[in-house]
Amino acid sequence: MGSVPVGRALDETKAAKGFVYLPEPDEDPTLLRGNDTVFDNGDFVEGGLIVLPSVKNVAANTEIAQVISATEIRLKKPFKGAVAMKQLTGREAKEGDIDDKAQEQILAGRTDNGTKFRVAPKIDQSKVYDAVFDRLANGGSVGIFPEGGSHDRTELLPLKGM
Repeated sequence: MGSVPVGRALDETKAAKGFVYLPEPDEDPTLLRGNDTVFDNGDFVEGGLIVLPSVKNVAANTEIAQVISATEIRLKKPFKGAVAMKQLTGREAKEGDIDDKAQEQILAGRTDNGTKFRVAPKIDQSKVYDAVFDRLANGGSVGIFPEGGSHDRTELLPLKGM
């Protein structure tokens, strides 16, 4: 069919060793520290992702800016949301920010050492762009079908009209 496959980092996440937490969430929310982690083992790279445990089918993630050591990573942007902050700090959320079911899921993945997590690689999309530009340069066309589903959904959703 002449399709151009697009790889997605979140499709390639894998469990990582240890636990992560924010040692200074107010002063430096982009410094992520680990307990029993091996951030310098090659799985953690600039542009890769740190993915927190899913709560109510949503998993917070953010991009790695720098691997500092086996136990410290600098994030490109801080994690967002009350659930992620509770996972990474253990701090109580404001009333109404997290319901009881979410609270149970967070506690299931969190210990005094931090929270479990996953890592996703940086995906080099240069081959995708090269293939798209080649097709366009040769008079071809490119169709994009953003059906709007979650990355972990196994079936294709109905296409949406413009």
